[in-house]
Amino acid sequence: MSSLRIVSYNILADCYVRVHEQPWNAFSYCSEEHISAEVRYPRIVENLIQSNADIILLQEVMFEFRDELWQLPLYLVDALQAQGYVAIMQGLKQKDISKNAVRNKKMVGKAIPTGLAIFWKNEKFKEFDVSKYGSGSGMTVYLQIPETKSVLCVNNIHLVGDPAKSDQHLKQLEGAKKQLDNKNVHDAVKKGLVDCVYEFVCGDFNGEVTVTTAPVCTAGNEVQMKDSSDDKDNSKSEGEHDKRTRTVIGEWFHDNVFQRAPTGTSWASDATSAELDHMMYRCIHHPQQQYQQEEEEGPAPLILCTHCIPEINLDMEIDTSLLGGLPNEFHPSDHVMVQADFCIVNNSSNGV
Repeated sequence: MSSLRIVSYNILADCYVRVHEQPWNAFSYCSEEHISAEVRYPRIVENLIQSNADIILLQEVMFEFRDELWQLPLYLVDALQAQGYVAIMQGLKQKDISKNAVRNKKMVGKAIPTGLAIFWKNEKFKEFDVSKYGSGSGMTVYLQIPETKSVLCVNNIHLVGDPAKSDQHLKQLEGAKKQLDNKNVHDAVKKGLVDCVYEFVCGDFNGEVTVTTAPVCTAGNEVQMKDSSDDKDNSKSEGEHDKRTRTVIGEWFHDNVFQRAPTGTSWASDATSAELDHMMYRCIHHPQQQYQQEEEEGPAPLILCTHCIPEINLDMEIDTSLLGGLPNEFHPSDHVMVQADFCIVNNSSNGV
């Protein structure tokens, strides 16, 4: 068994803050102390280091132009490499990154491109295959746990901001699925070099996986709420929670047999809040791998989410750290850093 901690964090690109004639990013409810990049970015780095995550997935990273190339910012690279992380930047062509800079110049008045980044602990993994990238489908890394036959395929994605554009969301997710469907991983499975493939799609979905539709009314009897995102029953008394149904995004993950790490509210303004950041996961279990508990218990689970931050709040209570909107004194971005711990089964590599 191995433990695995993944962090996903939209760190709020400073170029998108308080843009002239764009009231949606004015953050009028935030003080300069809490919205300033000079204050926020060191706190973000501190949060990342304190998380002690095995894999860190970042969205809205502002790239820096150094040595005639667009690269990851040094404030992230230097701090995390010093902690033993390997840094990987979304591998778009330089001309495409430059186009992003031109677009941002038109949209927000700053010719600074933004994108994704992944950091993973060098002591915990070895790279199984080169990373894959796409302009909308995010970036995927392929990591093997040393001395095992287990491979992780981890996609970091940032879906388009308009929640009504579900067709674009689905297109992006299909692109992510193609990245996860790695030929070299499949070939290794056929050769018996890999037994288990764990797949993750994580990031800022700019939408919820399930939404509240109506209160549950059962005349005082205990009710069973089916959480469609992770297929687990949760018992609650009448009035303690609402009925929830899958969104278009949720249907896609359900159809592709992904489970959701039960994280809670991850975004807030001064007037509303939502679960926009998610970690979805599944395991491809191959026949040659036999992990059987006692016969009456059935097969052992190959992956189990053991803990999440923020935890999902079934009682619908307001998290006081979100009051007044983000960023604030508790959270240095307009998104909460999402963290999930997993317990995964792996097999001996037998010298592979």
